Amino acid sequence: MKMPSRVKLSLISISALSVTLWTLTSCGMVGPSADAQALDADLPPMVEKANFPLDETAGAGRVSGGATGGAVAELAGGAELGAAGKFNTALKLNGTSAYAATAGPVVDTTKSFSVSVWVRLDNKARNRTFLSQAGDRASGFQLSYSKDLDTWVFDRHASDTDTTAVARSSSAEAAQLGVWTELTGVYDDTAGTIQLFVNGKAQTPAAFTTPWQARGGLQIGRLRYKGIWQEHFSGTIDNIRISDRSSPFDCPRSSVVGHRGAPKLAPENTLASLQKAIDRGADWIETDVQFTKDGRPVIMHDATVDRMTNGKGRIDQLSAEEIARLTVKGGGSVPTLEEVLTLLKGRSTRLLLEIKGTQTPASVDHALRLVSEAGLTRRTMAQSFDEDVVRHAGASRYRTKIALLRDNLDADPVATARKFSLSAYAVNFKGLSVSPAAVDRLQSAGIEVFVWTVDRDSDWQAATTWGVDGIITNRADRLIPWRNTLCTTK
Repeated sequence: MKMPSRVKLSLISISALSVTLWTLTSCGMVGPSADAQALDADLPPMVEKANFPLDETAGAGRVSGGATGGAVAELAGGAELGAAGKFNTALKLNGTSAYAATAGPVVDTTKSFSVSVWVRLDNKARNRTFLSQAGDRASGFQLSYSKDLDTWVFDRHASDTDTTAVARSSSAEAAQLGVWTELTGVYDDTAGTIQLFVNGKAQTPAAFTTPWQARGGLQIGRLRYKGIWQEHFSGTIDNIRISDRSSPFDCPRSSVVGHRGAPKLAPENTLASLQKAIDRGADWIETDVQFTKDGRPVIMHDATVDRMTNGKGRIDQLSAEEIARLTVKGGGSVPTLEEVLTLLKGRSTRLLLEIKGTQTPASVDHALRLVSEAGLTRRTMAQSFDEDVVRHAGASRYRTKIALLRDNLDADPVATARKFSLSAYAVNFKGLSVSPAAVDRLQSAGIEVFVWTVDRDSDWQAATTWGVDGIITNRADRLIPWRNTLCTTK
């Protein structure tokens, strides 16, 4: 039996400060990149240490760091769960005494790490810290609001003393009150820098070369400074994620592709569904594009709006304005392609864009131009069942990677892949199961293999054993933890 191919997840050497850039991963963390567009598929993510969704019920006295972390933070001082969050519910803090804290450290602050959180600031009367890890006298890091600067900041103290110098990466723009904002702080031990990201956008990094281990607990909503707890956060906090690069792992190489997002968690192809797949850690999101009567690309699988919305009619016979007024059954609206691209900016989650039906070269070119303008060409693969659409995509000046969808294997899939200049060959699971050896033949020819649509554990095991490059699934929320069980520590 062929064993699954594996990829080592370990620390990458980064070059000088002037060329060190980081970009958000699908888990909210960051990974290094040579430039803002170069989010190469083989860049390894950080290893997640803890994930606090903060979705516990109102009245609960603790929050869990999730299956990958296991850290638990106890609530105190009037901290309240059940507040309206960015995603589901969140943690509300009163700005005077409320906080949550773990008993011990969550991350090793002497090595590269990333901390990410969504915040909604309610009060700018003083400095407000929403995430830190305590030392004896100072904190090993802090993500906070600075009243003097009126900006978001990511700080690291040079030592665990009262008179320590502080390295700071701050936001270029003022912090906003009452607006959900995603803030990420990154320490890169190779480059000797810290850097703040605001909604995925990199801010100016700062040099930091004296790391020390903060041995106290993770603090949600307060700061340890001069041996005193202070800078209590006023507002709401959601979806905390903490990761590092200190632990190498071997894991199966097969990427998880969220088919129409996470359709078991939110209506398919809505922004909510795509966001949930991203939040669960999908490597790719797969979505479908159709074109309206007036040529706008919108996201829907079917040729009509009947099944998914409160309307009726063919998409190509409705205007973009008419479709925008529709309500999706189960909640939400029909997204435009532009909205999906905006969702993906600043993240490393890749886009598998299925162009539905028979389309003109101009329509295909229009969709791929939008991808290019969003700076996502290198992270997008266009696919279609229609061979002419595949040809149009290949001929576009905005060419992305290209995949051909098949129900069954071609007699010679390698010849087919070469005929259409494919980057990937995407075949139904049952079709591939007839001859799994085709995976080796295609990959030996430089063609990736994706399999669809795979929702059962036994089929995931088979596809992983075959060594496919991507598994398209309706259950990204289940496939990801299943895949993680196959990881082994080196």
